Amino acid sequence: MTDTIDFIASAKALSAEQHASDWLNNARQQGNAALQKAAWPTRKTEAWKYTSLYPLTAENYLQTPPTAALTEGDIADFKINNLDAYQLVFVNGRFCADLSDDLNSITEFTVANFADLDNDTQVAAQLNSTFKLEKHLFAQINNSLLTDGLYLVFPANKKISKPVLY
Repeated sequence: MTDTIDFIASAKALSAEQHASDWLNNARQQGNAALQKAAWPTRKTEAWKYTSLYPLTAENYLQTPPTAALTEGDIADFKINNLDAYQLVFVNGRFCADLSDDLNSITEFTVANFADLDNDTQVAAQLNSTFKLEKHLFAQINNSLLTDGLYLVFPANKKISKPVLY
């Protein structure tokens, strides 16, 4: 018996357990459909012959335990004090508005959680628009597990006054 985890099967199972808004389900279904055809790369796979993915199969990274609510004190050691930047905080890959700068106070660009968007067609059109999903295994896994995201839109030909730190 092997002590490795079938990463693709784990991603499929986790995807089936998770829920997303209706408009995100299309991207999730695309990811799941591509995963159905995918094979986990090995050292014999030409594009991966110099990169071992064994460490990813040693533990089930896809099953992250629920995170208890964090406070400013919990993340104080990780923040850069007196930094003049828009700070957006993510905990276990999920945007945490409570620990980030107040989104309503940001006026130089648009920032919103996918779940809070009124016009989801604009975001849906951008998902997977820069690459062919079927050629990128980790994009397939990301899509199949997509439940939310952070939407940022910067005005064309305009410089914002300070950087965005995440």
